[in-house]
This record gives sequence, structure tokens and C-alpha cells, in this order.
Amino acid sequence: MPELKERNNLLDSFRLLAAFAVMHLHTQLGDIGYEWSSIIRFGCRWAVPFFFISAGHYLAIKNEKSTISILSIRSNLINLIGILIIASAVYIIFAWLSGYMWFHNDVKYLFIGSFWHIWFIGSMIFAYIMLWFIDEVLGRRLLYICGTITLLGCIIISEFSFLLPLKISYEEIPRFISGFAFMTLGMLLSKINFSQVNRFFLLTLAIISLCVVFIELYVGKIGNYINLYQIELSLGSALLAITLFICSQVLTTEKNMMSIIGKRYSLFIYLYHILIFKMISKIFVMLKINPDSTYIFFPLLALASLLLGVYSLEKKAPKLLAVLNGKMTNGVTTK
Repeated sequence: MPELKERNNLLDSFRLLAAFAVMHLHTQLGDIGYEWSSIIRFGCRWAVPFFFISAGHYLAIKNEKSTISILSIRSNLINLIGILIIASAVYIIFAWLSGYMWFHNDVKYLFIGSFWHIWFIGSMIFAYIMLWFIDEVLGRRLLYICGTITLLGCIIISEFSFLLPLKISYEEIPRFISGFAFMTLGMLLSKINFSQVNRFFLLTLAIISLCVVFIELYVGKIGNYINLYQIELSLGSALLAITLFICSQVLTTEKNMMSIIGKRYSLFIYLYHILIFKMISKIFVMLKINPDSTYIFFPLLALASLLLGVYSLEKKAPKLLAVLNGKMTNGVTTK
């Protein structure tokens, strides 16, 4: 198997920012109002696509000169399946204790997990399997074509469903297969040599991406075509994710605290921040603090709590931390 290139520190730093952005998507944001809540959520929607793109990037590095094989994705699949099982078990206990039973007696929850944000893990498992199958059977070129068509379809269904004669919910199959689309995009982007890209181009691309986001916000608001608070994927969020990925390939940085945390704990933060939100909310109720005025601070408080928790687990219960990360076998790691 080819050796992985040196770890990209800036990309890992962006993974931490992506985890922090996701936390803003999963809280009510308090009494700042519907308009500001919509803007914050819409501006954070780049995070999940970025996670998928970065995963596709590292997969492409491992299989740069060869077809994707089951052997090359074996460790990824084992770790992800372990994460899906463990995280689902944790949230079943959470649901039982809190009385918020999100999942029902339906086979689909075997694939998307027992709580609403764990779909990301099931989607990535599906993406790895589809990437291997299509690359093995149809070839890399058709893989890129399938991924591109899937990505365009997901964006259209998510953002422009009001134009379609057939109403399709993005939260069902389209969202689940979006992981395949963005991981394919990550593989495709990894083939491009960004060494000649200058900072002016990056700035221009960033401005264009932000302009698209603001145009979508403005058009959605005045036309009332889309529910900006609920929309999960837009053209602007996809462009922002691509822009940040390109930045990570053009710009360089030394290993730092953000890159270390992003590499090691971004997925852990994504998985378990809901539990911390619930704990913080309970504490505020006990202290008789109005949560509506404090929800906007939940992501920052939860991030600090999670990092403190991870540090404590590393020191006192490393095996438990490994299990929570889905690593149930010795010697199997996800690169």
C-alpha cells in the first residue's frame, strides 16, 4: 500500500473549525432571532461537506496509482462500523434516560444510527463501499462522472426542490448519498496540482463563495422560496467547503494545537457534543439561568468541556476513549 504523504496541518485545523461549525447547527442559538439564526446556520453548512471532501482526499492519496481495493479501505470500514455501533448504543442510553426517543422500529436506523446526527457515519460507510465498487467495476473516470451527477442532484433537491415536479425530501436518500458525492469530489480535487495557485486567486474564490451564500440568503428571504433555517446543502456551502479545501492545499502551517485537536478529536467532538449540550442545559436550569439567552454560547462551552473530557479520558481511561471512537480491535486505525 502506498505511504501517505505528510499530514496536512491546515486541513486538520479546518477539521476542528468544521466540528465547531456543526455544533452551531445543532443548537437553538437562543433568542438572537430567526433571521440571525438562519444566517449562522446557512454560513456553517460548509462543515459536513468539508469532512467528506477531506476523507476523499486522503483516500485518493492512498490509492493514487491503484484502483481502490477492499484492503485499502478495510481499516476505515472497521473503524466507522465500530463508531456507528458504539455511538448508537450511547445515544440509545441517552434517549432512554432523557425520554427523547428519536429512532423508531425501522430498519433504516441500522444504517443511519440511533440519533439524528449519526447519519454522517452511515453515509461515510456507504460512500467507501460505493467508491470501491464503482472504481473496481466501472473505473475511475466513470466514478468521477457518477460523483459529479450525484452532487448536482443533491444540491438541486436540497435547495431547489420547489422547482421540481416530484417532491423529494433531502433528509432521506439524497442526504445519505451526499457523502459519496463529496468524497468523490475530494478524490477529484486531490488530482489537481495547486502549487501554481496564488493568494489572489484564493481571495477571489473566497469572495465568490461568500457572495453566492449571501445571494442565496437574500433571494431566499425576499422570495420565500426556501426555508433557510432548515436547508442543509446549498451551492454556496459546497463552494465554501471547496474553497477551504483548496486553501489547505495551497497554504501551509506548522503543526499546532488546532491541527492536533482537529486530527485526533474532530470526529469525537462531532459525535458527542449533543450529550454535552444536554448536560449544560440541565446545569443552567439548576442554576435558574434562562437558556434562551445562553444558547449562542453552547458551542463554545461544549467544545471546552469536550476537550477537557478527552484530555481526562486520555490520561485516566484511554481504553474507554478508544471504544467511544469505535476502535474495538487492536492495530486497526483510520488514516
